Amino acid sequence: RNFNVPNALCVGRIAAGPMLAYGVASGAAPGLVLAGVCAASATDYLDGFLARRWHQSTILGSYLDPIADKVFVGCVGTALALEGALPVWLVALLVSRDAIHVVGGAWRRAGALNWTWTTMGEFLGFDDVPVARPKPTGAAALAGFDFDLDEVEQLGSRRGALRPLFIGKVNTAMQMALIAAAVCDPVIAAHSAPEFIAPALEFATDKSTRVALEYATAASAVVATAEYARIFLSHPGFEKLRDREALARAIARRRDS
Repeated sequence: RNFNVPNALCVGRIAAGPMLAYGVASGAAPGLVLAGVCAASATDYLDGFLARRWHQSTILGSYLDPIADKVFVGCVGTALALEGALPVWLVALLVSRDAIHVVGGAWRRAGALNWTWTTMGEFLGFDDVPVARPKPTGAAALAGFDFDLDEVEQLGSRRGALRPLFIGKVNTAMQMALIAAAVCDPVIAAHSAPEFIAPALEFATDKSTRVALEYATAASAVVATAEYARIFLSHPGFEKLRDREALARAIARRRDS
C-alpha cells in the first residue's frame, strides 16, 4: 500500500529540493528554476488530493508529505537566502519551525505506539492496516481538504498518522508562494517571461507585496508551531512517557534506599 502515486510525488518533491537549490546556487536558467518550483509546489496539493480520491492514505504518506515540504523549503529557501533573495531571519524561522514539527511528529508517533515498537517498519507505518476515517463535509469537502474537527484536535488517528492543521496548510502554501516569488526576480531581470504571465510575475516581485508575504508567512509559522506544540504535548503518549519516567525514578529511589 505504501508504494503508490501520492507517496511517489512526495519522494519527488524531496528529490527536487536539493536539485533546485543547486540550480539557484549555480545560476541555472531562471525560467527552468521557476518551472521546477511551481511544479514541486503543485505536487504539495496533488499528493494529498490523489491520496484521498484514490483511498491511498497511509501513515508513511502522512509523514512523507510534511517531510517533503520541509526538505524542499529548507533546501531552496536556504539557497535563496544565501543569494540574498530571502531574509536570513525568515528562512531560519521556517527551518526551526520545521525541525520542531519533525521532532514533534516523531514524538507523537512514538506516543501512539505506547513507546513500544519492534521494527523501524512498524514505527514508519509499513505494518499498519487501514483505519476508516470520516469523510470531510461542507467547505472542507468542497476545497478537497480533510480537516474535520476531531482529527484537528487529535492531529491524526489513534495509529499516529499526521493530519495537518488548517493553519499549517496555510503556512505551507505561503512558504511555497514566497519561494516562487523569490525565484521570479531573475526571470524578470532576464526578461525571459512570456508576456501573458509577466504582469503576475511583476506583482510577485513588487517590494511591498514581498514584504507583506514575508511577515504573513512568519506570523502564520509562529501560530502553527504553537498550535502543533500544544497538541503534541497534550497527546496521551506524552503523559505515558512522563508516567514511565516517574516510575523509573521511584524504582531507582527504592533501590538506592
